[in-house]
Amino acid sequence: MSPISGCDSSILINSGKNPEKSALAHAGVKGFDVIESAKSRLEVVCQGLISYSDIIALAARDAISLVSRIIAIQLYYSIDK
Repeated sequence: MSPISGCDSSILINSGKNPEKSALAHAGVKGFDVIESAKSRLEVVCQGLISYSDIIALAARDAISLVSRIIAIQLYYSIDK
């Protein structure tokens, strides 16, 4: 069992006997490479300050914002004027 359990970024754990990253429940999850790349770049600038959970939270926030804007634009242009 991994020493880390149940945290927001536990899906990124890729060590131990049953790594979260390869769990059947996570089979469709993609983008690990993007998160790893962001983490590597941030570590150069601010080593040890930014966690995987921080990156995932900010990515989720930005994705929601982007999708909300796309939906708003689609609704705006679908209204008969």
